[in-house]
Amino acid sequence: MFVLEIIPFSRTAPATPLSYRSRAELAPGTLVSIPLRKRQVLGLVLSSRSVQEAKYELKNASFSLSKSSSATVGNIPACFISAAESAASYHATTLGATLSTLLVPVLPTDFPSSFTQKKLTDDTFAELTERLEAPLLTRREAYAEHIQHISVQKGTSQTVLLVVPTQVEADDWADYLKGYKPIVLSGKVTGKKRETALNKATSETDPPRLVISTPSFSWVPLPYLSRVLIDRVSAGGYQLPKRPYLDTRIALTELARARGVPLTYGDYPLPLEYRTKPAGKLAESIVQDILVLDTRAPKTDVKKETSAWQAVSEPLRAIIKKTTDAGGRVAILATRKGYSPTVVCRDCGTAVADEHGRILSLATHKGVRVYRANDGTMSSTAEVFCKVCGGWNLSPLGIGVERIEEELHAAFPDATLVRIDQDTKASASLKKVREEISAPGTIIIGTELMLSYLSVSERVEVGIIASADSLLALPFWRARERFVRISYMLAERSQKTVIATRHPEDAALSALSKSTSHSSTIETDNVSFWKEETELRKILLYPPFGTLIVFHIEASGDAEMAKARLEEARAQVRNACLPYIPHETSEQKALSQGRSVLKSSLVLQLPKGVWPDIELSTRLASLSPAIRINVDSEMLW
Repeated sequence: MFVLEIIPFSRTAPATPLSYRSRAELAPGTLVSIPLRKRQVLGLVLSSRSVQEAKYELKNASFSLSKSSSATVGNIPACFISAAESAASYHATTLGATLSTLLVPVLPTDFPSSFTQKKLTDDTFAELTERLEAPLLTRREAYAEHIQHISVQKGTSQTVLLVVPTQVEADDWADYLKGYKPIVLSGKVTGKKRETALNKATSETDPPRLVISTPSFSWVPLPYLSRVLIDRVSAGGYQLPKRPYLDTRIALTELARARGVPLTYGDYPLPLEYRTKPAGKLAESIVQDILVLDTRAPKTDVKKETSAWQAVSEPLRAIIKKTTDAGGRVAILATRKGYSPTVVCRDCGTAVADEHGRILSLATHKGVRVYRANDGTMSSTAEVFCKVCGGWNLSPLGIGVERIEEELHAAFPDATLVRIDQDTKASASLKKVREEISAPGTIIIGTELMLSYLSVSERVEVGIIASADSLLALPFWRARERFVRISYMLAERSQKTVIATRHPEDAALSALSKSTSHSSTIETDNVSFWKEETELRKILLYPPFGTLIVFHIEASGDAEMAKARLEEARAQVRNACLPYIPHETSEQKALSQGRSVLKSSLVLQLPKGVWPDIELSTRLASLSPAIRINVDSEMLW
């Protein structure tokens, strides 16, 4: 009889290994099936000792050993364990939670027995890391060259892994690279099809040349991995939405480092953290110029200043009409789905919230205009008043896709309008949507999601950002960099690009255009923007010049109990962060899954080079599950 120390693959398992007894001695690294909380889960064997060796500890233990299952699934190579340990330390979570999130969804029927891996120094790995800052068409050519280079090497069986942020992009890349017979792994592939795809991807006898995956399936155990390509590395889809909130870009980097394979980060522009020179000029430019349209009415134009505000201004409508009359297509990008991101009281100027303190947006549900909170809860207009002055004179502020759709439907009643956002195209196929938007004269309206459906080879005649100001005002510390990237993505998919703004002097806009309709003072290159953004990040200790660790806390119960629980959780965070002191917010009332709760956030800012700190990470990983931890989260509060 033997005593096994095993790490369960569970998001909620304890941070320390659990002890099981087994009839067989199992080597460290063995993957086994074990009982945990009345269900079977996978686990990683850390050590195996005979009962005789562990006799004293067992005699004095306050628990009895469970019997582990004799079923072994395979052996996890040391490179995967090493990479998972590094990723767990970075994200202040446990090894079991990390392996459960990254490895369990991609386990094939038979775990491969051999893996290509090399031990590299940090300097050597840095030399193998490519930072490809180029438009999509250039990145396509570069990735194809990498795959072709592997394909022509005689006597080798190697696989390139291409990771993209969305299912739509996975399908698009699979179509472009179909000559290499790629295997696609995404949430779209389920059941038996996923099992078959995993077995083909991890075959040791006939390995594929190319595997394309979305972030959740990117840790697929490819036995002969030769290169990892992470495309559109800036996308939010790489941040997994469930505990332990892993950033798969970090996890993939650690896996490539542990296996000693080359790694490519691709985007245009690359995020500041991934640029070789954060303040440097873009190495490659999009050929076309982007028109920045100043939508401020001249001060002498009293009529325009007093007329009703329009989400789509008259100059933009003129461009749309001219384009569609000639049979051209127009794509219009808005900040968010819904009618308006914010609603304000006209009497006192306060942003309108419900009784739980949630800021309300205006949306349409089943054909009826409603106010909607960020958790999807809806209120009819008759129930909403300003909580400060009690007024009912409410006004939508900001531009959502529904508002643009409503205005353009009234302005162009005979035009074909297609809306692309999470509500309308969440499960639509790439082929179906592209067929829908291919008709001449179509007006396409959407959020950032729309960009994935637009083709770079069959560009729309005109691409429009309805309001640069709405995008720049988003509550993200990366908002300006994100705006520039979205603008370039739209420009790649449009023959002509127009950006509407009331603040054309912003450096983010100077990074895009050489001229505006009302001003000639904008700098003619993008250096000023990257210099300004870099200096701001340095001052604020934002990435890449520091690390932001955000703690989100929720506490429920009656008012007194919730307040006590919230303060107890805050104290846990403060003690775990010592000797560092996090910034704190006051508690806010909210509603979560129908329960009244108190919420609060703390932000720990660490200078460059401090994180990951193994000791600090271990303390943070042991915090209560009620405390959500995000590293380098774009939302600080």
